[in-house]
Amino acid sequence: MSRKTGEAGADPVQTAQEVYEKAAEQLGRANIAVVGSSGVGKSTLINAMFGFDIAKTGVGRRVTEEIAYYEHPTGAVGFFDTRGIEVGEAKAQLIEGFSSLVVERRSRDQSEQIHVAWYCLRAGSARFVDADAEIVQALRDAGVPVIVVLTQAARRDGRIHPVALELAHSIEAQGLPLAPDGRVFFVMAVADEFEGHERHGLEDLLDATFRVAPEAVHRALIAGQVIDLERKEKASRKIVQAASATAATAGAVPIPFSDAAALVPLQVGMFAGVTVTYGLPISKGTFVTLAGAALSYGGLTTAGKYLVTNLLKLVPGGNIAGGAIRAGVAGTLTLTAGEAWIVVCNQLARMDPERLARLDASEVRDMFMQAFESRAKRLPPDTGE
Repeated sequence: MSRKTGEAGADPVQTAQEVYEKAAEQLGRANIAVVGSSGVGKSTLINAMFGFDIAKTGVGRRVTEEIAYYEHPTGAVGFFDTRGIEVGEAKAQLIEGFSSLVVERRSRDQSEQIHVAWYCLRAGSARFVDADAEIVQALRDAGVPVIVVLTQAARRDGRIHPVALELAHSIEAQGLPLAPDGRVFFVMAVADEFEGHERHGLEDLLDATFRVAPEAVHRALIAGQVIDLERKEKASRKIVQAASATAATAGAVPIPFSDAAALVPLQVGMFAGVTVTYGLPISKGTFVTLAGAALSYGGLTTAGKYLVTNLLKLVPGGNIAGGAIRAGVAGTLTLTAGEAWIVVCNQLARMDPERLARLDASEVRDMFMQAFESRAKRLPPDTGE
């Protein structure tokens, strides 16, 4: 009889894909309307923030005559884009299209709704005219928070170009419902080395997007964005801590440490949650390979033996009754494995996509074991009690 997913002793390689799919589904999706005329740098902005170049995807799926929809490869983020539409000329159609779209999708699942709009203008040449103001107001009236972004905003030595500052002040003075706090945001998505203009503003825009987007889609935003690994690490740590608490409860029944793989189903779920939170550009099959390498065939079992062996040195008398993993040790094993997997995901997130695609499973197992052993050596003396 085959074991079900999550049962002790289940084969992690067989269950990992199912668990990964479930974790990705639970992540949901954050949808951003990116509004602006052609040439303002919307695609560059999306690529810098989310590592996704919609310009290379061809024509997106049309949802109205004026609006196309693009989905991030991870499924964590979607974009409603007006690429190719001159918003001044198509004001009435654009307002009608977005208003109808927002209302229609409001009755759908959270992952299908529009959560925030970026209204983009080119800082150096754009003027904010009545048509722009009407579109911003219409989007807000439809219930979508609108962040006005001045793209390609030159900054040198920490100072924004005076032309961009003047444009921002003129927009803010109109008293429009700008999110958040009635301010305009400046962004230079890609540094201009020849002109000496530095990249800036992405972090501010990301923070603003988190402030106005529903909390239910924050995890999806965390997964999709590529500029703030600290957010990914913080969210992943919550997953690891929850799994550790569950393992501690499950570990109340002694488990011989040689059978530490009995905790693997829980570890697979934890690894899947962390992996999708990092939004790594890997397939389900690749996750199965990488997680299987870390958690089986010398991975978790070896790690469990290593952990308990080290804990024995810290416990008075040098032994744990019956050589068993008690509740505290089961929780510590899970916590340490989770922290090690966060280290691995941080390394993978910084890796060149081509290098990541060529990564061998044995390399991931070595990365995992190195991180695990490093953390196990730093455990406090009372960990095993």
